[in-house]
This record gives sequence, C-alpha cells and structure tokens, in this order.
Amino acid sequence: MKYSTRLSDAVHILAFIALYPNCDLTSNKLAESIQTNPAYVRQLMSALRKGGLLVSVKGHPRPALAREPEKITLLDAYRAVEGNKPLLHQDIHTNPACGVGVNIQLVLRDFYLDIQKAAEQRMQGITLKDVLEQYHMTPIGYPCPFAKRMRELVQKEIGDGVRILDYTHDAGPEPEIFQK
Repeated sequence: MKYSTRLSDAVHILAFIALYPNCDLTSNKLAESIQTNPAYVRQLMSALRKGGLLVSVKGHPRPALAREPEKITLLDAYRAVEGNKPLLHQDIHTNPACGVGVNIQLVLRDFYLDIQKAAEQRMQGITLKDVLEQYHMTPIGYPCPFAKRMRELVQKEIGDGVRILDYTHDAGPEPEIFQK
C-alpha cells in the first residue's frame, strides 16, 4: 500500500527555509535533503505558494516563508499539499452483495469522519514554530524521546571527564549540500 509523504516533505521544505533563510535553496538542494527528485520539490513548493505559505520567484533560489513560523500550522501545510483529501480511506471495492462488505464501510465512514475532525483540530494547534522548537531539542543523530537517556548512557560509559554532545542544538553549520 502506498501512502503519501507530501505533508512530511512540505514541512521539511518549510523548516529548511526557516532554518537557512539566507542560503540559496534550489529545488536540487532541497531534493537532495529529502532524497527525492527536484520536480517533486518544485511541485510541493508550487502548492505551498498557492496555499499562501511560501514566497518565491522563478529562477531565484531564495524562497521565503510567507508568514512567521507561529502563523503556519500543520493543517495549513496539509491543506496546501493534499487539499481536502481525508486522512483515512474506505475500501470502496468490497463486494456489494455481501452484507458485511457494504455495512462495515458505512460504520467506518462515521468513525473516520470523527478521526478526521480530531486530527484536523490537533493539526491546527501545531505550528511550524512548534516543529522548529522540537527540532532544536533533538540531538543530531538521535531520536528526541531517547536523547537524554542516550546521553546518560554514553556519559556513564566514557566518564564525566569527556564532553559529549548536549541534547539540544541549533541548526548547526550549513549542510553539506551547500558546500557543493
């Protein structure tokens, strides 16, 4: 089953632009970060522009956020790249002659609508600023929930006399893709 990563990739682009506002960000460079092709990045950036989240000029590799990060929500990004597509989908190919096949889809529809409303409400409360703040709390190379524990384990193994990576960081030096 194929699932969409358009929202994740769109937020990746928005975060990258927020973290490196003074860098040339071509679709090639962004595609390298996302590990995809530049045409897909341009497609997402076009949708983000149309959604009022991004400002860019064709031929100039300096896209910018159209709003402050605290004014861009996950729901804004979702709507920009996915439109009104639901998060969950019913199987419309069940056997119409089967009572279970028909009725289970009707039951699921109501639950899926409830889930959609709850998800959209939650997404409306999460901003790009929240995402960036969480990003800054994540150590490079370690998933955030385990960062502090990982640091404690490493510190125990190597002792207190050695300085190790703290579990907070800023955007850091320019990524390698800018050095090409």
